[in-house]
Amino acid sequence: LEELDAMITTWAGKHPRVHVLPFAETLTRMRAGEPITLGGREVTRDPQELFQEDQIHVTVKGQALLGIMTLEALQAALPELPRTGFVQDLAAFEGTLLKLEHTLAEESAVLRGFGDLSQKPAEPITPAALEKVARQRLKSIDFKATLERLVAKGSLVVKDGVVQRG
Repeated sequence: LEELDAMITTWAGKHPRVHVLPFAETLTRMRAGEPITLGGREVTRDPQELFQEDQIHVTVKGQALLGIMTLEALQAALPELPRTGFVQDLAAFEGTLLKLEHTLAEESAVLRGFGDLSQKPAEPITPAALEKVARQRLKSIDFKATLERLVAKGSLVVKDGVVQRG
């Protein structure tokens, strides 16, 4: 892996518009519980908050730290990049990621529920039947809003009271 990283760094050095971010170093520091610098200040978090049980994949809090680090690196490398729209407050970023994670969990529960019900081709899939199955997967779901999002995305279609694949 170190050899591959060296090859990528060498290649990137020959291409001025390519920027290599220090993810390996940052992840090593995060795993060790060492501080990393974000927004000009040192931030330290318990590694168990930042990594899933496998110690490879980051949690939402780990994603937040890496996201802010990425934004800062982009801003440093690309001064022409607009500064508006970037959330660099760690707590706000974590909150945004948690909301996104829940939204994705809701959509997954509905789509998986649809897949389960699709295995019974004799019965049409009604929104009520789909909601019942989705709630078995995820109790805290805003089913109506989730179904509306999936319809807007074209993932599902509701026609004559029957839910169909989009």
